[in-house]
Order: sequence, then C-alpha cells, then structure tokens
Amino acid sequence: MEHNRTLSIIKDRKAKRFFILGGFIVVSAALGFMFLSPQQSRATIPSGGKQVEVGQVSYRLYESSNGINPGSPLANTNTVAALPKVGADFRLRVGLQNKSAYFKKLAEYGSGYEHNCAIMSDDSVYCWGNGQYGVLGTNSTTSSTVPVPVYTQDVLNGKTIKQVTTGFYHTCVIASDDKDYCWGYGTAGRLGNSGIVQKNAPYPVREFATTVVSQIAAGNEHTCSLNSERKLYCWGRGVNGELGRDIL
Repeated sequence: MEHNRTLSIIKDRKAKRFFILGGFIVVSAALGFMFLSPQQSRATIPSGGKQVEVGQVSYRLYESSNGINPGSPLANTNTVAALPKVGADFRLRVGLQNKSAYFKKLAEYGSGYEHNCAIMSDDSVYCWGNGQYGVLGTNSTTSSTVPVPVYTQDVLNGKTIKQVTTGFYHTCVIASDDKDYCWGYGTAGRLGNSGIVQKNAPYPVREFATTVVSQIAAGNEHTCSLNSERKLYCWGRGVNGELGRDIL
C-alpha cells in the first residue's frame, strides 16, 4: 500500500478523523475507532455530512467522536469505499498515533464460550463478549465488544485478582484473599454457591471457611478448584463423571 493517496475535496473544513485500512477508506458513522486500527489517517474533510468527491463517485464522510473505543476497529455502521488515485492536490498521512497510555499489560487471559476475560498488570480483571446470563461480571447482562471492568463494589471490594478462568457462560476467579468467586449462568450448580440462579456479579463459592484456594478451572457446566492442601473440589453437572466421583 502506498503511503500517499490523493482526494479531491469539494470544500475544506477543520481536520476530521477517518481511517485507511488495506487500501480502503473506512468511514465511521458514529465512533472514532483509533485503538486497534492498523492504520490511521487525518485529512481535511467537510463537516456536517457534506459530500467529499472520491474519484468519480461521491461518498458521504461522517465526523467521528473523540472517544477512545479500544476493541472494534470496524462497526456495522461504517461504510467502506475504494480509495482510487485521483489528482495531486491532497495528501494523507498514514500511520498509527502513539496511544500507549491507553494500553494495559496483561498478566493472564482466559477464553470461554462467547466471552473472554483477562487480568491486567495491576491485578484488575476485565471481560468482554456476550454478556448473557451476567457472564461478564459487570452486574448486568449487557454485552461488550471491548474489555469492561468486572464489578468489584461488593464481595471483591478492596481485593485484587490472582487468577481467572472462563467456562460455558460462567467465569470464576481467585482473589487476593485466596477465596474463589464465580458468576454467570447458574444451571447445574456450576457457580458453587448451593444454588442454580445466575449471578451478574462475582459471588463467593461455598466452601469450608478455612479453605485456601490455589488454582481454579471452569469447564463446560462444572468447575474445579485445588486448595493449598492439594485437595481437589468439583461442583456442577456430573452426568459424565466430570466431578470425579464414583457415581453419576
């Protein structure tokens, strides 16, 4: 891809943001997706939905917002138009601005069914994906295409996260108090709280009060944790022997 492209502009206004991706103009109709866009350009284009001539065809370019939306470089509201070579009166600067302040370093990552979660270097936990059944732990069932912080104003208040695991519509963590917490779909008792009701925010796993959890793993409809005495506890659906017992 060439670094310099040309556009014929009908009328100049102040600089607005749009993107060039693989030789195409990516026009945002609502948001400015500048976090994960492989390439980004700035140009002088009309504001207020005015027409910009691209070759022999006019496309409507929309002004983007100033918000940072790290996660989706393209949305279904965008319009993609081919970028031809026309004229020599306009230049685009191609490249990604330094936005390193918006990046977070990952310490651990888990990919579950239709959702993902990660522990950041500051021991906080973020999730994204399908929010059905409260699986993102945000105290809601809202889905998110970008990482959102897990709700920590209740049982996780003042605690950091040491481990995260993601399963089939449920998520579990080990917090700094060496206890395990789960949330999401509660069917078959996979959350380990003696119930089958979904939890939209972290909820304590019901175990012995003195249990120190060292590892945890979420499966399809069951979960297992290993304590500091190397004893393994499992809960959830066991129709195929998942719980390690001699009965089904």
